[in-house]
Amino acid sequence: MSINTIRVLVVAATLSCLGIAGAVKAGDDVVRVSTRFEMAQVQSLLQGISRLCSAGFTRSEALALARQIDALKTEKAQTWEFSATCKGSPRQLKIRALVDELSGVDLDFSTDPDFAAQIRQVVGAQARNKP
Repeated sequence: MSINTIRVLVVAATLSCLGIAGAVKAGDDVVRVSTRFEMAQVQSLLQGISRLCSAGFTRSEALALARQIDALKTEKAQTWEFSATCKGSPRQLKIRALVDELSGVDLDFSTDPDFAAQIRQVVGAQARNKP
């Protein structure tokens, strides 16, 4: 078993036990959900989050973002902002990604508390479903 596989298992086990990803207050009514996945899992995670939205961050935006993250240079963070519609409500979503030298991706999702809670559920489910 490789060190990358072990790292994914440890992160997945931790998130699974918690049932959520870490959440940190990032400012007035903005919550940041931080997580880490292997590059191979990022597309699936983003597609899961896109299922929460009816516009602004749909499957096509999620796929395009996954390709852009895959093309990021190691240790160079980038941030994307989306104006999405989720459950009929407008949502601002900021996604920051940083790829490390082992193809791990640190992801931060900044949004309102309600949408952040939904994102945490998707992140937790993704962590539980991956080996």
